[in-house]
Amino acid sequence: MKSVYLICLAMLLLMLLPAFGQPTVDKNCISSEPINMGQIGKEKYSFNQNGSLSPGVSEWLTFEMVDAGKFFVMVEESKQSDSSDSYDYYYSSSSPDFGLVVYDNSMNILSLSNDGFMMLDLQPGTYYMRLDAVPYEKFNYTLIANNNFEAEPNDGISEANDIGNITEPLLFGGSIDPKGDTDFIRVTLPDNQSGILRIDSTSDISMVLYGYNESKKYYMPQDTFGDNLVAFVEPGTYYVRINPYYSYYSSDDITNYTLNISLITATCEKEPNDKLSQSLDLGDLSDNATLSVDACLSGSSDYDYFSFAVPENMTVTARTITDGDTILYLYNEDKKRLGYSDDYEGSDASQISKKLKAGKYYLMVNAYSSEVIFYTISVRESEDDAEESGGEDYYYY
Repeated sequence: MKSVYLICLAMLLLMLLPAFGQPTVDKNCISSEPINMGQIGKEKYSFNQNGSLSPGVSEWLTFEMVDAGKFFVMVEESKQSDSSDSYDYYYSSSSPDFGLVVYDNSMNILSLSNDGFMMLDLQPGTYYMRLDAVPYEKFNYTLIANNNFEAEPNDGISEANDIGNITEPLLFGGSIDPKGDTDFIRVTLPDNQSGILRIDSTSDISMVLYGYNESKKYYMPQDTFGDNLVAFVEPGTYYVRINPYYSYYSSDDITNYTLNISLITATCEKEPNDKLSQSLDLGDLSDNATLSVDACLSGSSDYDYFSFAVPENMTVTARTITDGDTILYLYNEDKKRLGYSDDYEGSDASQISKKLKAGKYYLMVNAYSSEVIFYTISVRESEDDAEESGGEDYYYY
């Protein structure tokens, strides 16, 4: 057994040196039964693996190519908290550095990646893949592999490439070619699967989300995004248009792009409520009552407005219940800002307590950063001697 360890150590040290040939690894280095990714051919293929890695531990996988072809592999840290109150899409300084290595059946190294992403173009045969990282502590990960590539023509809604139901994260690859090309994809949310649709790309593209307009009876643009699309969606069919992004600083055309598509299922408030005139009515605040609703923010550019009525003079406390970083504002019927709260008593949640006269009031909730936040907005009557908090006088414009 000691000799096996020495062989493995020697092979790993060899990988750190510049290599002019294809280094190999002994199969005895595979410390456990590899995870079977299945067979990959011309048919549509999708694989998702959730797991965990500790410092110094690797994960092995194997797959069989039954036809020559291309497919994507991507791994990322699963950063959703146990409370599901927020979902951070951005890496922190303590995030792990992923490594992917692909071997043929003779354990020759075919491809390496140090950013957790690769596109493989392989011939029929059996292959192995090693996933490792440099983590600072044990962490969870999601590995995605599929062969979703665009098929032309897909230049309009009627020709859109069908991604199918978004029941798990997937990848899609395409190209803007020739110059002036436009690509459309169709995504579907099954019944009872509302939530946050997220599409990320590292390419310099812009995306437009189309949804069905019941009054006009056709699909219309809902919002325009850059290379990161984040939107609350309800069950149904949606279309995404992909174009190159042209800026004042660069007119270079892009050729290839990859989309990372995922859905975070959640119960959010009824949209749209992005303006004070669209505020969601929470109801009347009667004695000993608490008005509340579950809601979500898709980033710092999303604003949630709520209204409530105070039947008589009373002290009112409004707050967000969340692990996410929210900002809370209170306005009166004349659109005068009465209160503001960012981090309440050292937490990332927000709270405002105010003595209010009878009338109608508005609350606005915003996210401090670009993460998706799930929260509960709560409004209740407080004790008359409760300490007031969050007081500033500004007018809403």
